Amino acid sequence: MIRFAPNFGVRPESKAMSTATNLDGYGSGGGSSTEEIELSSRLHRTISSSIPLELLRKSVVDVFVMVLQGGGSDFPACVTAASLALADAGVEIYDLVSSCSVAVVRKENYGIQINNCDSFYLLADPTDEETQKSDGIVTLSILPNWKEVTFWDQTGRLPAHVSSEALELCRDGCTTIYEFMRQCLVRPPNSL
Repeated sequence: MIRFAPNFGVRPESKAMSTATNLDGYGSGGGSSTEEIELSSRLHRTISSSIPLELLRKSVVDVFVMVLQGGGSDFPACVTAASLALADAGVEIYDLVSSCSVAVVRKENYGIQINNCDSFYLLADPTDEETQKSDGIVTLSILPNWKEVTFWDQTGRLPAHVSSEALELCRDGCTTIYEFMRQCLVRPPNSL
């Protein structure tokens, strides 16, 4: 389950309390937002394909992801964190799941006037501002060793060659993130 903690770190006495909040910063009255529900559903579908569920028939595995500060590309970060948490907890998995997003932005949105076919920027790990300026977002989650896709999403209308290039950049980003994930699990914590 993914939850956003918008008031995390803010002292209760320093803000006007319109609703009662729990110790974790969540309001007790509102429940989950539609964005949190959608991200949680996506996370479940993405991560569950990396777990041999037949070995966990009489078990329950809960994964809670709390986003303290989101600045863009929240879903890929949640997937990476959840996959690392499962591996670190000793849950048997087929492979780690790495994830990456790429925003496709027209160069003219940055004040550059170009009339040829190469008029797009591909921005890996986009910020919220870059996401809002984008013509499309491509998100990919993969099991790198198995070379299998666990999640793929594209929003916006993009030319086929641009969509293909964005997907390739996502794949390269997932491979790079996977190497960092492996290092986090293999190296002792004090050597990072």
